[in-house]
Amino acid sequence: MALYGYASAQTGSISGTVLDSNQQPLTGATIHIQGYASGTVSDAEGQYKLTEISPGSYTLIARFVGYRTVQKVILIESNKTTDVDFILAEDPLGMDEIVVSGTFNPATLLESSTAISIISPEQIEQRVPRGTGDLLKAVPGVQVTSNYGESGADVTVRGLPFLANSSFRYVSLQEDGLPVFEPPGVLFAFPDAMARYDETIARIEMVRGGSASVFSSNTPGGIVNLISKTGGAQIAGSLKSSIGFHGMARQDINIGGPLIENWRFNMGGYYRYDEGIRDPGFPANRGGQVKINLTRYLDSGYIRFYGKYLNERNVWFMGSPIQNYKNPKPISGGPSLASGTSFSPERRILTIPDAFNSGSTRQVNMDNGFHVDYKMFGVELLNDLGNGWQLTTRTRFLSSDNEMNLMADVADPFPISAFAQPNLPAQIPRFVRFVNSGETITDPLQVNSLNDNGLMTVHGLAFSDQKTNNFITNLQLTKQAGNHSLNAGVYYSNYGIEWRLAQAGIFLEVAHQPRMIQVMIPDQDGNLMGLTPADGFAAYNSSYWNLKSYANVAALYFGDNWQVNNRLNIDAGIRLDMNLQKGSAERPVNPGQVQNGEVVGQELPPGYPDFTPTPEQSRAGQFGSGRYRTWDYDFINFGGSVGINYTFSDQFAIYARGSSGSRAPTIQQWTFQSTDGSQITGDTQRGEAERITQAETGLKIQANHWSLLLTGFYSASSNLITNFHRGQADGSILFVPVIGNTRTFGAEIETHTRPFRNFELRLIATIQDPRHTKFKYDFFVPGDNEHSGLHIRDYSGNLLPEAVRFLADLTASYRMGILDVFVNYRYTGERMANRPNSVTIPGYNEVMAGAGLTFNRVRMDIRGTNIFNTQAIAQMAARTGEDILRVRSDGIAEVLVTSGPQAGTISETNYTTGLGILPRMVQISVTYNF
Repeated sequence: MALYGYASAQTGSISGTVLDSNQQPLTGATIHIQGYASGTVSDAEGQYKLTEISPGSYTLIARFVGYRTVQKVILIESNKTTDVDFILAEDPLGMDEIVVSGTFNPATLLESSTAISIISPEQIEQRVPRGTGDLLKAVPGVQVTSNYGESGADVTVRGLPFLANSSFRYVSLQEDGLPVFEPPGVLFAFPDAMARYDETIARIEMVRGGSASVFSSNTPGGIVNLISKTGGAQIAGSLKSSIGFHGMARQDINIGGPLIENWRFNMGGYYRYDEGIRDPGFPANRGGQVKINLTRYLDSGYIRFYGKYLNERNVWFMGSPIQNYKNPKPISGGPSLASGTSFSPERRILTIPDAFNSGSTRQVNMDNGFHVDYKMFGVELLNDLGNGWQLTTRTRFLSSDNEMNLMADVADPFPISAFAQPNLPAQIPRFVRFVNSGETITDPLQVNSLNDNGLMTVHGLAFSDQKTNNFITNLQLTKQAGNHSLNAGVYYSNYGIEWRLAQAGIFLEVAHQPRMIQVMIPDQDGNLMGLTPADGFAAYNSSYWNLKSYANVAALYFGDNWQVNNRLNIDAGIRLDMNLQKGSAERPVNPGQVQNGEVVGQELPPGYPDFTPTPEQSRAGQFGSGRYRTWDYDFINFGGSVGINYTFSDQFAIYARGSSGSRAPTIQQWTFQSTDGSQITGDTQRGEAERITQAETGLKIQANHWSLLLTGFYSASSNLITNFHRGQADGSILFVPVIGNTRTFGAEIETHTRPFRNFELRLIATIQDPRHTKFKYDFFVPGDNEHSGLHIRDYSGNLLPEAVRFLADLTASYRMGILDVFVNYRYTGERMANRPNSVTIPGYNEVMAGAGLTFNRVRMDIRGTNIFNTQAIAQMAARTGEDILRVRSDGIAEVLVTSGPQAGTISETNYTTGLGILPRMVQISVTYNF
């Protein structure tokens, strides 16, 4: 295959092996000639070959993620094969790695003025990732909550506000340099559900803060770039089979290499079936993906075509009942912290009134969970135009159908015997009827001891159908002019979202895989009378959204990377972002009900005629009015970043960077906010762009047996619009918007040492102080009780909820011949559960470990997460925490009652809801490399 030369009679070849310092072959190392776009990768035995190279002198480069890059000057002669072997020393922090994300001029990490982490395949294996979010726990300064399941992780960087279910709010998740979906923080359009890790990924790069303000739109917190394998000069690949002790089986495959002259390919994917480490009573995870790319190497660059199809179903777990606000633990007879769930096989399929087709019903498959059907096609072109000019273009079209059927904790559990108090005296016994079986418990003692706790709760249901599409293109022109690398680019993205969402509520016992219940009492004749509906639903369609939104995002960016001398590098960039958002949301109708001949509780959009609802309409809940609120907004924002890097030697450098960026509002804001808080009567509230200011400075040291990255940082956000969640009695969630400001000071450390041969230690740690500098709102409590009336809540100066102050991650690994082992210890520090800072979530420890054996082309691994099965809470009091005044030493919370006849009084409770960390998982895999 002609890579560089002319006719084969005038060319030579290169062959050799790539080994590590222990003389073990490195599979997948890249070898290429400096100045040429194409190259090859080493096979399972570390061997490689490049053919048909024109005679002459060249610089041959070998690199592998996690190892130091080696360059050798070689001479190619006609009709001869030159043998060139490489031994690569370990470089676990990637100081010698050429990084391409978040920089105008690709450079080594040591030379870069940007905080970038490179996650190698070996590090990925040591993460034992359940989803893409888990991989980012290997990056300092990054906080990840990934306990919902395989997707939908919440990710934030350097203390930027950590909002529940906000996904990658400030971070752009990309594949090969373009976003997997333009807006990163839209509910149920989670980017990590659209980008899954498998054997087709070569490495992952993450930019933290800084230059992300210039290289991405609306995500100034960072960039995560999953870089795909593209195939080498020889056919090579891997076949990996995995099983998990919790009923998981997964098959991965990847293969790449030459096709015909100047063409390369890579293709692969996975399929997985998983009962779930939290057992919902039906398969929790099913699906897979297929990826392919084709590369045509040109004399002056390459053109690459690529595509992906992903079809996944994942149950998405939220909180379950727990007890004790001081030391959270399971409720006796209730779900465990780690493996418990509120899903149940009895609710695998539900039949509910169809809010979008009034008068009809529809079936909902809860086992679909979060179902993503994602299709993507793209083209990438790199062309050297001569005279120092280079053109790079990337274009992508994608569409994704996202279905979400979930259960959400919206209320704290309470005694069944207390249902309907104080209106219904406690002396009247409460009975329980199980909705699906019909079994009824009429003995008050049995009711009070049901599941050894006698508790019930209201859980919310959400049924979401979302159709998205996105066209993205980026054109960048680079000019090398002396010591300057000048860059200019144009970015354009057009996306549309059609979204239907309805909520409901159900009454449940407090148990693992709980049953739906009806609460009953005896009437005057001793017959059973229902206090709650016989079907177990607190309400159908208690909230309703039906909307369409279209957006155009256009950006111009400019930058200069100035190599002042061989030690000093200065780079600067600016970006102009233009966001044009247009859409509409249908106003729902709340039909109310007829009581004593009068219509009560009815709420109608402006101009909608009054009507008397039928009992069926009242029970079916909200429906569409055919009347719409609209939005048509433009946002124009500037971002910029300046960085400086000074390299004292090939082992020591310092850097500093300052940046300013923005995050424009998206459909998420206009979906859940209105001028009066009502989807029925309110108008769309425009809002303003959130502004993010960041600064950082750090040092980088690379020695023979250790390396260090130490960075101090500052971040601040202004005009942050927070939607905090308030659970309602009908199972719906009220989204309350508040505008505020935050700031964080902190430091990150990433260090590696090899104290003796074959033994390595790697430490990642983050310490930070994230606080509100402004968070104030008015809240009215009805009633005539002591605490009724207007409340002014000011949390300025409080710690941000759910944001940790300390994270530490330590990995020890050892190699001995064909055996390698690792142990990973991770500590997540305590954090506040709520904005009043009245509830503290305790810190916790997790341990992961694994071992592997390598026999030539075959590798066997056993790996486990949370191997001591630590029981701990990641989130708690998510829907009710705003009203908790204080927590006593015995774990009892004093809570302000804000609705109902007791509004304005103080109640006491030991019960709330929380999301536990995931339980122990053990996985065995066998990989064949070829």
